[in-house]
Amino acid sequence: MNWMLVLVCLLLMILWLNFRVNELEKSSKAMGYSFQSLLDKIVKLRKRVERIEDEVNIPRPEGNNEAGWNS
Repeated sequence: MNWMLVLVCLLLMILWLNFRVNELEKSSKAMGYSFQSLLDKIVKLRKRVERIEDEVNIPRPEGNNEAGWNS
């Protein structure tokens, strides 16, 4: 019985994520961007940030801790 509940929850989560991605694609197309081009821009910006961090020796936070930049 518990495994069925887990499967139902996973299915609902997958459907919800699919809905959110579809909504994001629609809104990005309405703004004149394709979803893939937005993802490409995010990846490029992330790489640029990492390169700048390396150049100025900014320590990156370990993992996903809350202290991160404040420690």
